Amino acid sequence: MLEGNRLSMVRNAVRQFIYTVSSGTYVGIISFNRMSTRRQDLIEIIDEDERAFLVSRLPKDESVASGTSIGKAILRGINMLQQSGPEYLRTMDGGEILLLSDGLEWNTPSVEETMELVKLSGVRVNTISLGNSDTNVLDYLALATKGTPSYSLVQPEESLVALTDAFYR
Repeated sequence: MLEGNRLSMVRNAVRQFIYTVSSGTYVGIISFNRMSTRRQDLIEIIDEDERAFLVSRLPKDESVASGTSIGKAILRGINMLQQSGPEYLRTMDGGEILLLSDGLEWNTPSVEETMELVKLSGVRVNTISLGNSDTNVLDYLALATKGTPSYSLVQPEESLVALTDAFYR
């Protein structure tokens, strides 16, 4: 579970990512714990208005609960890629998901339980592992989908730079 300073650092890094991602990129937001929530369907980044809107859709501290289902979040992301954004993107195989997690799975479905569907979708999952937790599930997910695993310890004494750098590996 992300809380306190770690959650604040993650929000700041995501915010910075939103403000630096290239114009013309489609971005959506899903938050997850034991449930997954589609916070914003894919929208095209054109100018500062879309960026500010996406930042406003980030989860607030009080909306984060314990327990995670990474598999549920990935399935929700695949669903978003297939149902939102422009038609030409929906008909293409795949897409990309950037997943930030501590890698701990407490609820079903697990990554292992969803891997067949994930591979069939053609989606590439890039992962950022947060904290000192076991990263095996996130590494497996990234590598099995031709994505890239990245790491950030995100300890209170660590700077925001370390987490932000993980977005661009």
